[in-house]
Amino acid sequence: MKEFIASLSFAAGAVVVAAASALLACPLGWIHSQPVRRFGVVLIPFILACCLYRTPSWLGESQCNYPGWEIPCIALWALIGFIHSEGVVLIVLLIRWKRDLDTLHMGNG
Repeated sequence: MKEFIASLSFAAGAVVVAAASALLACPLGWIHSQPVRRFGVVLIPFILACCLYRTPSWLGESQCNYPGWEIPCIALWALIGFIHSEGVVLIVLLIRWKRDLDTLHMGNG
């Protein structure tokens, strides 16, 4: 596990954060409170990026190579995850809006 995570390239890490962020953002679209949704869309990718970046050191690998790349990796991975999370939340909101609109029209018919 440690070798697999340590061998991830920058792009592979971005894909992992984007996919996990999108998956974890699915339930956020069903939350009615917009501030909670916004907070979740920002927080989830940031936590995932930090955790993915720090996992090799948590598993016992030397930390000497990590400090210089910490800010660029975490910031860009979190940004990519944010974009995907926001996209998923918007899709879920559109689905919810269409379902509510269909329910409204069926009730009037």
